[in-house]
Parts: sequence; C-alpha cells; structure tokens
Amino acid sequence: MEKQDNLRKFMKELPGEGPSENFTRMVMDRVNLEMKNTQVVYQPLISRRGWWKITLGIIFLVIGVAVVWSYFPGNEAPSLLQPLYSLDFSSLLKPFNFIAQVLNRLSPALLAGLITIAVLLFIDQLATRMAHQ
Repeated sequence: MEKQDNLRKFMKELPGEGPSENFTRMVMDRVNLEMKNTQVVYQPLISRRGWWKITLGIIFLVIGVAVVWSYFPGNEAPSLLQPLYSLDFSSLLKPFNFIAQVLNRLSPALLAGLITIAVLLFIDQLATRMAHQ
C-alpha cells in the first residue's frame, strides 16, 4: 500500500505536460495549407465518351425507326430500300409498336421537356469538360 501511495505522490509532483502556446495556430495553419493544396475534382456521372455514345445511339435509333417506319403501308419507299420490303419485319416491330403506343400516350409537352433536359445535360457536360481543359 505504501508503494502505491509513494507512486501517486510522485506522479502528482511531476509537472503536467500541455501543448505549446502556439499549438492551435500551427495546427490550423497546417490544415489551411492542406486545404489549399487539395483540389476538388469534378467527375461527371457520364463521361464525355459516354455522351457521344449515347448521342450516336440515339441518331442510329432515329435513323432505324425512320427506315422501319417507311416500311408501313402508305409511305413511299426509296428505291435503295426496296429489297428490305420483301422481308417480314412483323416480329421485329413488336417492341417498336409498344414504344410507339407508350410515346403516343405521353403529352408533347412532357416529351419536349425530357428532350430539353437531355440536351441541357449534354451541353453542361461539354461545357464542364471544356472549362477543365
């Protein structure tokens, strides 16, 4: 018991250690320096290459729908596409018919809004990429 009392007495007599007077300022200076050196890098959800692929896909889809749409009766076919008309596309057109039915149910204002949003996102991505170069 006496050893523990001596140890406690000895520990109480030791001077307490604390941070230096300018410790807080030094830490904050270091934090500020690190924050200045760290750059926030904007990485879009869809890359530039991705937007180009989406754009090309939409262009090919529109061209494909235009070609298939010209297959329907009542539309005159260009002579270049005449060999395609002897093929039976009825099984291939079922998904397009479903998509056409869904799109016909939507209002033109909603479709225009969705297309506008897509175009604005594309322009935003291009502008962001050009600003970082």
